[in-house]
This record gives sequence, structure tokens and C-alpha cells, in this order.
Amino acid sequence: MRWGRLQACGGSRAPPWRAARRARPAPLLPLLLLALALAHAPRPAACLYHTASETLHWFAHKARSHPERLNYTLLTDSFSGTAVPLATLGRPAGAPGAPRVLFVFGEHCREVITSEVGLWLGRLLADENATVRDWPELHAALERAGEPPPPPGGGGWRGAVGAWAGKLLSAMTVQIVPIESLEGRRQVEAGDLCLRRTAGSEVDLNRNWPFAWQHGSPSSDTYGGPSPLSEPQTRLLRAEMDAAPLAGYVNVHSGEWALYTPWDSKPAYAPGLPADLPKLVERVAAVCGCTAGPAGAVSGYLAFGSSMDYAYMHSKVPYPLTVEVFGGDGHGKLPAGSKNAPMSEFPLVMPTEEEAASVAASARRHAAAGAAAGAAGLGRRGALLRRARRAAGGGAGAAAAAGGGRRLAGAGQEGRQSLALSAVFAAPAWQGAGDQSQQQQQQPQQQPQHQAKPAQQRRALLDAAAADALLSAYEAAPDGARRCFEIFNPRDEAAYRKVVGDWLAAFLIILRHISEHSGPQAAGAAAAGAAASGAEAAAAAAPQAGAGAAAAAVAAPAGAAAPQAAASSAGVQLSSSGAASGPAGAVGAG
Repeated sequence: MRWGRLQACGGSRAPPWRAARRARPAPLLPLLLLALALAHAPRPAACLYHTASETLHWFAHKARSHPERLNYTLLTDSFSGTAVPLATLGRPAGAPGAPRVLFVFGEHCREVITSEVGLWLGRLLADENATVRDWPELHAALERAGEPPPPPGGGGWRGAVGAWAGKLLSAMTVQIVPIESLEGRRQVEAGDLCLRRTAGSEVDLNRNWPFAWQHGSPSSDTYGGPSPLSEPQTRLLRAEMDAAPLAGYVNVHSGEWALYTPWDSKPAYAPGLPADLPKLVERVAAVCGCTAGPAGAVSGYLAFGSSMDYAYMHSKVPYPLTVEVFGGDGHGKLPAGSKNAPMSEFPLVMPTEEEAASVAASARRHAAAGAAAGAAGLGRRGALLRRARRAAGGGAGAAAAAGGGRRLAGAGQEGRQSLALSAVFAAPAWQGAGDQSQQQQQQPQQQPQHQAKPAQQRRALLDAAAADALLSAYEAAPDGARRCFEIFNPRDEAAYRKVVGDWLAAFLIILRHISEHSGPQAAGAAAAGAAASGAEAAAAAAPQAGAGAAAAAVAAPAGAAAPQAAASSAGVQLSSSGAASGPAGAVGAG
């Protein structure tokens, strides 16, 4: 390990060989004060980030050492050779009675923190020795969510989180895509900290899905590609999404603190979503203290061709969500004392028949064309856009740094880096003599890891050394590019741990909720709710009225007649334009 890395991540200010050459020993008191200052000073968050190879190596190694807990594979596009890593935890995908939830991280290259959350989610669920189960930030987030304190003698929060994870994996399937845009992520590690779109083709993957796709200019920040599903990553994820029924889909981004539901492409709440979804959103918002609601209605902009709208509309996913895990300067955090508007205040809007037909036509076309489609080869919230541009300070960095969140584009890159499978599966180069320490950390230990303090300290030093690529890129970057990193990723240890702790707590709550509200019993309860009287539905929130149409809207999204009939029985009228109206208090005028 080079001494410069340890120094940058909170180590000694002088290498040992220099100290040994000193003629006289340094005074003891200044050294003690310096040691205390370094111990309590926050380390740069770059010292905590993992490279793409290190992240994928953990999943691959855990799958080899504990195949009963985790399966790891590469979804590969035969035409382009592009690969998307996929980890499957818990029940096998498609197992009867096991609801399946798919998490996608690292869709936009510069949003590095999202893949960190994905890595820690895998560790929390699959590794009983995971140190993150001990993090006070995770425990505090669970307490804010109203989780009851752990019972005495049960191992405290660590034992409660472990039991929670075990129960989830015994009942459901959790799939994790830790890094969707691998080639672009490697370019970020090489120094292009503002890169958002795919490397080479320069397409925004979250605008490349068939539903509500728009043909934009290749120079646009949110260019959705020459056609829907033109990108291999999108095609691979669509095939995985539609391979078996999905109970939940969570698309994870950064640039703000937020939790979004459909619609992305309309300033309204989508009909047919579960009646219990508003309560889930409210509870998760209490964990993050952030903006929550229908994306197109509360984010201040519309996103066309997004994966969340596709998951809701075409794949019939009952719980489709988009999460924004971090925003620089606290962007997206709710001011003290304020609350998100209830879902009942948002209009209920149906998709048009043309939109539904376009999804079906696109699915048929790409099913026939297959990988050959790969040969083909609005803006963000205004305040955040202006803030990023000011941060870049004009000049060459301004266009690259402009933007924020899941929907802003960054600077393009020339050429395409090939994915070397050896780099995906090989042990990281930094391990060296520390390789044995990592293997011991990943294998079951007789003594719980949370009691092995020296081992944790050694692992912390190894993690710090692993930050060479991102740390070097961040420190060598101009001010505008550094600001890009800071808008989308925390830059000190305290902020990093809070992001990870908050969203791991939120994901545990989401997974438990979906597990408890999916399956035959939950379906029967939903059907009973759909048959509720009009008076009861009118007194409920608008999403609940929309949920009266849940079976029809989700099971048959291509037609509007069935949802309209269900909404009518609930006392809510859907206008010809798709907007909902009804008894006072049932649906907001928004």
C-alpha cells in the first residue's frame, strides 16, 4: 500500500522511514494531540468507495463461498458483448409463492454512491458477519421509522437486523444489479467524474424504455437513444424484468433525496397502484426526511421513457419505485416541520390508448428483432441545473458539471471500453498481502466479527487503500468535475455512513412490506378492497380509489375501460383526458 493513500485517508502525516531519520524524538504531547485530531477528523468518503471490480468481486466471491445464500451471474448481450451483473439472494427467481424484487444501481455512471448502497445491501442480507449491521446510523434510521426496540437478550439491533434479513430471504427473492453501466463507471474511475450517459453511445439509460419514449436530439442531456431499447443494458434488464412476475422494482439514483412513484411521464399519480403504497411511501419518507410522491408531480419535470413507468405499465409491477439516495447540499431534504403532500392531493391520470399500444408494439418488435436492435447503435429541475452550472464556474467544465439527479446528462466520452471478464472476477490488485484477511472476513468465523475489533481496523485500512482510483481521480480533477462528484456523492465518512444507513433501513422496510402484501393472501385482500362500496372508496385517499382499479389497471394496462369501470364504482370519474375527478376530498384538484 502506498503511503500517500493512507495519508490521504487519515493516516500518519509522515512516512515511518522519515521519522526514523530524525535526530531527536518529537515531543510527546504534540504527537498525542495530532493523533487525537486525526482519529476524530472525518475521513474523505472516497476512502470508503469501492471500485467496480472490487464491488463485483465481493458478489462473485460470496456466490462461490456461499452458493446457498447468493447466486451471481452476468447477463450478456450476444450482439455487443455488453454485460450487466446480477446477484440473486433468497428464494430462486420464479419460485412459487416467493415475491421477487429487483434493485438496479449504478444506472448513471457518476452516481457512485448508489452502487455503494447496493453493495452494502448485499452484505447486510447475505453476510451474517457484515459490519454494517452494527452501524449506529442504520439503528437510528430504524428508530426514526418507528421500529420497536430489540428485545433484551436478542443481540440488540444487530441480532434484530440479522433475523429480519433471514426472514426476508426465506420468503422472497431479492435481485441486485450493483452497477448497470459498467463501462461508463470505469471511465468515472479514470477521471471523468461528470459522466452520466453510457460510454460510447452516450444514451441516457433511464430514457431508453418503450413507454412514453421520445425521439430527442443526440446532443440532448437526456437523449433516449435512436429507438426504444436500443441499448444492450436496457434490453438485458427488460428481459430479466419480464422473465417472471415482479412484485417490486426499485431504480436507485442520486442527485437529491427523494422517493418517487409513477408517473414519471405525467404530472400525476398513476391509477391501479396498491392501496397500501401511500402508507409505505410515508414511512420511508420518515426515514430519509425527503421529498416523496409521484415523480412527475413533485420533481418539477417529466421523464419520458423511464424504467419505472415501463415496470408499472408493461411489466405490471405493483410496487414500482425510484429512489434518490443523496443530494449535495441536502437537495431534496424536507425543511424542518414540513411534510409531503398526501397522495390524495394528486390527480389520477390514465395512460392513453396510444401509449399503451406503443408499449405492446415495441415489445413485439424487439422480441422479433432480438439483439440486432443494438446495431442502431426535459431537463433536470431548474434550480439544481443552475446550481451545478455555477459550481462548474463556466468554461470547459460547465457543460460537463451541469445537471443533477437521475435525469441530467453529463459529458460524453469517445470510444467504448470493452468489459474484461477477468477484471470482473479477479481479486482486486490492491489486496496483495491483505487477500487472506478478506477471505477470512468473508468466510464464516467462530468469533462474531463485531467482537473482532483488530480485524475490523485492518479491514478499514484495506478499504482505505482500495480507494486509489476514485480518490486519485477526485483529487486530480478540476473544480467543476470535483463539484460533479460532490453533487451526486457524499465526500466525507459521516455523510457516507448516513446515506448507507438510512437507505438500508428504508430497503428493509420496503422488502418486508412487499413480502407481507404479496402472494395469494395479499391478492385476496386486494380483491376484497377493490369490491369496497363507493362510499367507502370516496372517503379514502385517491390512491385507494385508484387501487379499486388495481386488478384491471395492472393486469390489463393496454385498455382503459376496465380501470374506468373500477374507478367509477369507487365514486371517482376518469375524464377523457385521463384526469380523475370525483366526490370532494376523494381526489385533489392538482
